[in-house]
Amino acid sequence: MKTKFNKIQLITTAVVALHLIAGFAWSQDEVDIWSIWGTGFEGCYSFEKTSCGGYILGGRTDSSGEGQEDVFIVKVNSEGEIGWQRTFGGSGSDFCESVSQTFDGGFIAAGWSNSFGSDGYDMYLLKTDSEGSLEWQKTFGDKFGDYCYSVQQTTDGGYILGGATNGSNTEPAYMYLVKTDERGNLEWEKTYGGGENDGCYSVRQTSDGGYILAGDTRSFSDDQHDYDMYLVKTDARGNLAWQKTYGGASCDGCYDVEQTADGGYILAGDTESADTNSLDIYLVKTDADGQLQWENSIGGTGWDDCHSVFQTVDNGYVVAGYSDSFGAGDYDFFIAKTDHNGELEWQKTMGGSENDYAYSVQQIDENEYVIAGYSESMTGSKDDIKLVHITAFSARFTQARNF
Repeated sequence: MKTKFNKIQLITTAVVALHLIAGFAWSQDEVDIWSIWGTGFEGCYSFEKTSCGGYILGGRTDSSGEGQEDVFIVKVNSEGEIGWQRTFGGSGSDFCESVSQTFDGGFIAAGWSNSFGSDGYDMYLLKTDSEGSLEWQKTFGDKFGDYCYSVQQTTDGGYILGGATNGSNTEPAYMYLVKTDERGNLEWEKTYGGGENDGCYSVRQTSDGGYILAGDTRSFSDDQHDYDMYLVKTDARGNLAWQKTYGGASCDGCYDVEQTADGGYILAGDTESADTNSLDIYLVKTDADGQLQWENSIGGTGWDDCHSVFQTVDNGYVVAGYSDSFGAGDYDFFIAKTDHNGELEWQKTMGGSENDYAYSVQQIDENEYVIAGYSESMTGSKDDIKLVHITAFSARFTQARNF
């Protein structure tokens, strides 16, 4: 597999002013922007801080590799310097939606592929060692389309994959949960849903050894022409324990879920129910049984979308996505911080005159956050990966929007 890229750029630490959002004021924030690009498209959809203090990034590229599009995995150190970069896939299209470090110091990545397996897209799971060398790869599903959006190593050393499957050319999608052993061999698989389109975009193993899946559903929504957030809890064998929906009169969806310190769950996604003329970030907090504790929306008059949520050290939450309500251009990187009740503390955007998309966020210290995504406007060529480190200083709250 080809792994060389024509251009790599590292932008060292700079203090820049983030774009001012109406109703908020803050001092300048210290921001590092690290860029990775080739001759075509590079996108990052998932990242994680690694045990060595660096970061692993997962996404896709059409700049190099074997096929039309390939899985792209990059390891950088804490200063953003590239240790290695690898592409994986075959002669078709191969995508990575989720990546994380494994117990042995290697990495697991998951998405979908039409290079291997059946005629259509299949779930695609691959394992590398600590240097990015391929150890094994597997596909799951049938010929009608199977997609993985989230993967996590489980306490037994195996892996849990969450996504969506189409039973046939005419059947709608179902939530699809796959459990493997430590070598990627299938142990069991389950589907969830009610006969209309249902999908899983995030899965986590829970403290009781079961699993929590989050996504969207049309089967169980108040109006089957629209979607609601969909939360599914299973036992350790994937047997359904309970399922819940959340949302209003219009479309609502979930892209990320985390179990919180109190044993409940935080869900992050988007909603049209708060304002029918726009899309807003949608946060939902539940107890351990999925009972709603609070919900809130964040956004402006345009399109504000959230793909990642992370519980912070003060038991609040940080979310990341993209917005055209605020900022300089079309879509901009968007990051917002709330307290433990979902009340907005601050929000910021970063971007240029074109589109900039954030897909993943983590807090790495009390006031430090890292965001990953891709950009058409923030330096470099079009559609290049961005890893942004923000040290957020004082932020003064003046306005929030409740759901």
